[in-house]
Amino acid sequence: MHKLSLRPRAAGRIALAAASLALTVCTAVAQQPAAYPSRAVTLVVGSAPGGSNDVFARAIGRRLQDALGQPFVVDNKPSGGGVTANAAVARVAADGYTLAVVSSTFTTGAAIRTNLPYDALKDFKPVALLARGPLLVTVNKDTPYKTV
Repeated sequence: MHKLSLRPRAAGRIALAAASLALTVCTAVAQQPAAYPSRAVTLVVGSAPGGSNDVFARAIGRRLQDALGQPFVVDNKPSGGGVTANAAVARVAADGYTLAVVSSTFTTGAAIRTNLPYDALKDFKPVALLARGPLLVTVNKDTPYKTV
């Protein structure tokens, strides 16, 4: 059996990036003048419509739209590990109008991939942990397994 080993740097990246399960909306609201948002805000999701990140972003977007009076539009950019979505957000102006909705895949990618088109620690700032969710191991109901 192959043993997974994380170097201290990678483990640190995971820990720091775990805090990145966030929307940058809190920073945008805190740093913008009282008129923020004055136009639509885009929530970029690195998965297809209907996935958990998409459903969550749409629910949060509706609440933010109601509270702030401007549209919050979900823009799905499905790709492996959300790389396309994250790269897009890393390149846009830091004006609070394009926000990334990320999950633990963001932290995993930062820890194990060296060729990402962005630096998860330098190009992003964690501002809010919005949710925690279960991660399960499941098997076919007819298997004899009861536990791992």
